[in-house]
Amino acid sequence: MNFLIKMYCLEIKNDHDNNVLFQVPANRIGFSGNGGPFTLVQLKVIQEVVSISVFVIFTLLVFKTETFRINHLIGFVFLILAVFLIFKPN
Repeated sequence: MNFLIKMYCLEIKNDHDNNVLFQVPANRIGFSGNGGPFTLVQLKVIQEVVSISVFVIFTLLVFKTETFRINHLIGFVFLILAVFLIFKPN
């Protein structure tokens, strides 16, 4: 497990405000252990989808040499499928 994921999980689990540098306030509020509606897995999937989407949009707008290809579209379809499966009720 890499450093950022460890800090992510520890910060959501931790209710103390002593570590301002690594705080993830939206995730702490959204975590079901702190009264929010989402599990840790759901929060992580939301984070990945948002960050990948922003990265792709930024790349296409800033770096004009990059093009959006069919394999990128297929990857986004799989992201949507992952979100559906993670959020599907039992």
